Amino acid sequence: MKHTPGPWRIKHNGSYGPFIESCDTSHPEYGRAAHDVGHCTHDIAHTFGSDKEPNAKLIAAAPDLLAAAKFTTDLIQGGDAFANIEPWAQEICSRLNAAIAKAEGGENA
Repeated sequence: MKHTPGPWRIKHNGSYGPFIESCDTSHPEYGRAAHDVGHCTHDIAHTFGSDKEPNAKLIAAAPDLLAAAKFTTDLIQGGDAFANIEPWAQEICSRLNAAIAKAEGGENA
């Protein structure tokens, strides 16, 4: 499963809750020029309720958080040294790997 590429950003539309939209600069139709003038390619999500702003911020950060999780696990697990890392670092990798799997439609999705 592949998600819409980031960056994602929050867009407010009148009295309705915030929208999360993709600003994928590789889009064949819109591309970099559209991003530069503030246009994004399409809506990802729309949040509602009393927690709509914090939920929108979390959703908009999702591509960046996924990339950071992958980078961190690659860094910690890289090479032969992983077997000798501290238990707390192994726990970090375990939690990050579970979150990555969930985000990518794997286990616990």
